[in-house]
Amino acid sequence: MKKRLNRKMTMSLSIGVLSMLCNSLVFAQTEGPDIIELKNGTEHQGTIIEQRPGSFLRLWQVPSNDTLTISYKDVQALKKTPIAGVAASNSRKDEIVEAPLVAPSFNDREYYLNLIGSLSGGDWANIGMGFGLMRVVSPRIQVGFSARYNGADGISLYNSIPILGEFKYVLQESNNGRTSLLLSLSAGYNIYLDSKTVEEGVPTYVSNGLYFNPNIGYRFNFTKNTGVIIDLGYQYMGGNKLRQSNDDFLQKRRISNVSLKATLFF
Repeated sequence: MKKRLNRKMTMSLSIGVLSMLCNSLVFAQTEGPDIIELKNGTEHQGTIIEQRPGSFLRLWQVPSNDTLTISYKDVQALKKTPIAGVAASNSRKDEIVEAPLVAPSFNDREYYLNLIGSLSGGDWANIGMGFGLMRVVSPRIQVGFSARYNGADGISLYNSIPILGEFKYVLQESNNGRTSLLLSLSAGYNIYLDSKTVEEGVPTYVSNGLYFNPNIGYRFNFTKNTGVIIDLGYQYMGGNKLRQSNDDFLQKRRISNVSLKATLFF
């Protein structure tokens, strides 16, 4: 009788331990220590494996073994489940430990409008004014387009409007992104407005051509998403000198300048 009772107690104890272990394993596979609450009220639970303040965070979830990428602008709060009594925290909201969001870094918008001014000297001294639109691809990379007017008072020979693709790359940031060292490239098609002239008795003009403007510069934020970029670089304008009467090719026209550019972004 005692042996049967001991066997029953042993089996009951074993079943209880196995049940606890199974429940623990199932819970461990379906939950994580981090909870992300979105502004629309949705909550995602898992483990944060990557966090870019002001940009995005990545949450790993099991058992689906997938990764969610969530934009910081959609996040209401980050929460942590306590180490002890995690299961109870699902039913008792006051046991969930809420952690404050990390302060976003500077420049966390997706799009920026640019106002551009430039001063160039070399083969042809000119001033430039224009605008552009940039899209943030990653915390270090922006791409977009711009249009400018380059001209000089009293000299209309090479006045032009370059239509450009824009690329910017952040080499280094400091002060949580308030100041940054940048590499940038503007390249595209240069439209000459009025290049007609008479050279040695021959009426000529310059055809449209390549525009190329690499720069290195410094970005400084006035506020979180507004500031100025000061660039120093090289400006190239290409084209061909042609005869007005029959478009005969006369010679290549290459204009090289050193340029200083200021860009307001917001």
